[in-house]
Amino acid sequence: MTKSVKTLLALGFTSALVAVSSIAQPVVTIDENGHGRVTSAGNPIGTPLSFGVAPDPFNGIPTLFYVLPWAVQAGDVLVTEFQSPTNSDLLRFAGNQVWVFSELEPGEPNPDLADTPVLPVGPTFFGPLAED
Repeated sequence: MTKSVKTLLALGFTSALVAVSSIAQPVVTIDENGHGRVTSAGNPIGTPLSFGVAPDPFNGIPTLFYVLPWAVQAGDVLVTEFQSPTNSDLLRFAGNQVWVFSELEPGEPNPDLADTPVLPVGPTFFGPLAED
């Protein structure tokens, strides 16, 4: 996926989040190079998110991660391209972190921090298990 398409996708996704969120809800924006922020009505400029590059604890593939200001439900979000049913990105949520995996474009001169040669497989989380 080209960088301009990814940027438009991110802007569209962020706009959709802002449109459906109430004005007091915080909004998290992230990209593939460690430029993450949390914004809200009281803080429109936003607070930067901590980030780093380290192996994903589930499969050991080094990639970009962000530290979120609150805990989230564990799970994966798989992003597919508009032009084809090719999976291009994976967001993996666990604890208070989100791991960002992006496909490495062949011949890309400046890879992003989140670029990996292959997208990881599993674990895919389906939410908490019900107890009998």
